[in-house]
Amino acid sequence: MRVLLGGLLIFSASAAPSARGVSSDQLLASPPSPADLATPAKVQAQLAAIEQQIRSDPARRAELEAYAIPLRHAAPSSKSAGEKASARSVRTYWVLATATTGPVIVPAVSAKTQGAVVVVDDGHGKRSIWDRQRILGALPWLGDSDFRALDPARISQIVQQYEVRALAVPQLKKPLQAEAARLRAASANEVKRRRDLQRDLDTWVAGSLRLSSTTRPGDLAQHLLAGERLRGEIPAAAARIDQAAAPYRAALQEFWAGKIFDGSKWLEGAEARQFQNAAKLKAAREKLIADFRLSADSGALPPGAMRIVLQGIFGVGALAVIVGILLLLARLPLLRALGFLLIAAGIFGVIGLYWPLFAAPSRTTKSEGRGNPGVVLEVLANANEVKMGVPLRTGEKRKVTLAESDVNAFLRERVDFSARPDAEGPIRKSLGVQLFEGRIAIDEDVEWRGRAFVIRYELPVQVGKNETQFGAPRILINGVALSARAAQPFRDSFEASLWDAAGQTGFNRTYRITHLEPGEAELGARSPAPTPTPAPTPVPTPTPAPTPAPTPVPAPTPKPTPNPDAELFEILGLDPSGNPKKSP
Repeated sequence: MRVLLGGLLIFSASAAPSARGVSSDQLLASPPSPADLATPAKVQAQLAAIEQQIRSDPARRAELEAYAIPLRHAAPSSKSAGEKASARSVRTYWVLATATTGPVIVPAVSAKTQGAVVVVDDGHGKRSIWDRQRILGALPWLGDSDFRALDPARISQIVQQYEVRALAVPQLKKPLQAEAARLRAASANEVKRRRDLQRDLDTWVAGSLRLSSTTRPGDLAQHLLAGERLRGEIPAAAARIDQAAAPYRAALQEFWAGKIFDGSKWLEGAEARQFQNAAKLKAAREKLIADFRLSADSGALPPGAMRIVLQGIFGVGALAVIVGILLLLARLPLLRALGFLLIAAGIFGVIGLYWPLFAAPSRTTKSEGRGNPGVVLEVLANANEVKMGVPLRTGEKRKVTLAESDVNAFLRERVDFSARPDAEGPIRKSLGVQLFEGRIAIDEDVEWRGRAFVIRYELPVQVGKNETQFGAPRILINGVALSARAAQPFRDSFEASLWDAAGQTGFNRTYRITHLEPGEAELGARSPAPTPTPAPTPVPTPTPAPTPAPTPVPAPTPKPTPNPDAELFEILGLDPSGNPKKSP
């Protein structure tokens, strides 16, 4: 017994790959062989493995069910709903008989002769005994499922029989006409359903396979499953459906084998991986261009730095005023006079030097036209590809020209200023860039204590053969140059902002400025151009033999359908139409 059980376990394990520990890709990559399909035990084992895999990987359900279609066809009990309906004959009848109270309707599923009488069974445990002379006729009774198994012409005949019987037996006219009306309505619905199915079938078969680089295995699987549903509804169209499904299944098996379709041919191995990488790069590029936002700190200075700036601007003047006040306390007239001079110099000197700080600012950055932010986004997308490990190969990516207006359009549309709750100095509102020969000017529109200011950073640029050097920026507020002490906090904040922007974009690792002129900058790739791999010597491709036209599937020759009612009608003493036999 143990040996028998062990053998069964080994056979089941070898019959189909277990879904446990097996990925959907592994399962789909091994289609069932003709030998597998011819072995019922292997078919059942593989179907069980597929069901288990569907539960563990529901996202691949359509592909797994499409994979299982040949297995379900080969399964012993794989009859479709339509086939089961067509195999089932009409088994319920209305027997019209004359009782002591008059004509009645007796439901029947079978009858048998017992001496000179007939025993009628209604299928629910109730039997009745009738003399054949009292049986007026019999009519097939159709349930909802029976309409799919009968031809519309046969249904019309049955309806006509009900109407004839209603006239022949006036006492039963009302129920017979009601049943005829029900059959007529159900027949109309069935005709419409079959017409819709035929239209769906014609549409499905006419849908020729058009593969593209965007075709996905799930799309092909859904198409096959739609055809399989039609196959179950219209069993007579099975050969036509299987023929139309063949190219879709062949394409699916190519996908399941790990191949990629590039729009013209199937790729595998290194070629397939290269195509997939290109698709990922394209998707990443499109996403960056559509969604990229540069985040900038809204605070122009860190907390506490404004005190240093004010000391640098007004410190000398304030010191002169303080010393002058002290000298006014002296007894010597000469010292008091010097005190007045120091106070006047301190006050009027600060006003003379820094008067523009108290006036309305004028934006010095000017850009002709609105510009195109997409030019800058293309540069950032190139830098992102380098970050993903793909070098800049083409010339248009290795050397890019940026217009001043394009940069300013990018700063207007793609820069977000993040709020700083601890900010106590100037708050950034917008940025602008102006390009000159040998220098770059960056303007910040800021607000502080309810007043507007323009802070300009003039950055010297020295373009060398292999590197680009940037000097210390010159800081101006409303056009007034700051001293080194006053400018230091702005310089530190400016450099921190530049490093943060470089980290978000990866720009500085990919490009450097190679030429600078008024209104325009030329960027060049930092890395040398990769040496192109020599193309392999092409192998002459043999001319493929012409694909033979598919052989049309001949329509099956219809076989005469036996009358399923004849046996019961004969027992009841009726002719094949359910009418009493005429005496000779």
